[in-house]
Formats: sequence, C-alpha cells, structure tokens
Amino acid sequence: MSSREEITELLSDYAWAMDAAEFGRLNDVFTSDASFSIEIPGMDTVGPFSPRKEIVDFVTGSVSGMEDQRRHVATNFRFVNLGEDAGEVTSTLTLISVADGKATIVSTGVYEVTVAKEDGAWRMSSMVIKLDLPFG
Repeated sequence: MSSREEITELLSDYAWAMDAAEFGRLNDVFTSDASFSIEIPGMDTVGPFSPRKEIVDFVTGSVSGMEDQRRHVATNFRFVNLGEDAGEVTSTLTLISVADGKATIVSTGVYEVTVAKEDGAWRMSSMVIKLDLPFG
C-alpha cells in the first residue's frame, strides 16, 4: 500500500472510531505527542489538546453523551506535501447526524492534518478541524 493510501486509511480510521464510539482506536491514529484542536466560527478555539491521552479523554468526554448517530465523512484528500516520514494532508469533512429517522448535515469543514511515521506506521501528529458552522 502506498503512503497516500495508508494516510487516507488513517483518516478513515479516525472517522470510524468517532462514528462507532470506539475511542480506544484513537490510540492507533495519533502519535504519542499529538495535538488536536477545533476551530468553530464565532467561538473560541477548542484546544489544543496534547498529548494523545488528553486527546482521547477530550473526545470520549465530548461525544459519549450524544444520543444521535454521527457520521464523519472525509473526502477530497489533498496532499500538501509528503516525504518519507512526514507530510501534510487536508480533507473535506461532512458531519452528518442521524436521529428520529432522518439524516441532517450538522456541519462541514476541513481537516488539516500533519502526519508522521511512528513505530513504522503513519499517525497524525497534529489535527486541526476547521468547521464552517457551529453545531450542538
């Protein structure tokens, strides 16, 4: 598998962990010293959270009480640069909520991700989520 395919799969693994509420999987997505933040229009930036344990704790606490089913759809992968051991990729996010028999887009945005090899595998060393809309 090429580095581009592995990194695309990495973002899919992040989305799957979020959608399936399998937050322990985030330990395989982020580097041990990763940082994570969310920029929401009209609001203060959430984070940054670092290292990985703090990211996993934040995500788990933030979404574990939600009653709807969220779907994080990552598309339009754009590799800004990619070397042998590090790179940058952006991707479009569409965040969908499924509840009461209907699907609703709750926000869209961009993932800005820096990746690095850790223990021979691609991991996210930085993730900034830039949302287009606030959501609840």
